[in-house]
Amino acid sequence: MITIRRLNVGEARLYREIRLESLRESPLAFATSYESAVGRDIDSWVEQVDASAQGPDRALFIVFSDSPIGLVGLYRDQKDHSCGELLQMWVSSNHRGSSLAGDLLDCVFDWASQQGFRFIRAEVTENNLRALRFYEKYGFQTVASEGSGTTLTKEVEQGGGGNSAALRASP
Repeated sequence: MITIRRLNVGEARLYREIRLESLRESPLAFATSYESAVGRDIDSWVEQVDASAQGPDRALFIVFSDSPIGLVGLYRDQKDHSCGELLQMWVSSNHRGSSLAGDLLDCVFDWASQQGFRFIRAEVTENNLRALRFYEKYGFQTVASEGSGTTLTKEVEQGGGGNSAALRASP
């Protein structure tokens, strides 16, 4: 069974484990390196998780099967409160190509709708064409493209799609 849920207060070690795995497995997909993340002290992980586990401005979601297999974060833009920045999107290599990444984004968009977000922005590092194609297929539109990557946005449907409850415990 696959479960998608928001990280809870006190789950910094779990978050650290999955975040480091994502950086180790897909080093070119992220602006942060494994080496810089592994050097962070545990207090910084605790602060990040606990701040993301409650409130309407940011959230971290994880996907479990028998172990953590996916991660994504959404943080409200401090200059434009109607926009959220999608961060750390990752699904383990043996689950790529399935519906899991789309299910994870469905959960994020449902939560974002409930919190009053109007747009979600994603940035894709250069040469990560698989991620770029995934976001485009999901409905994101390119708004900027530079040598370092591509920025895309997608409107958040208001009222919530109601999909996240079904995703929390899908077969």
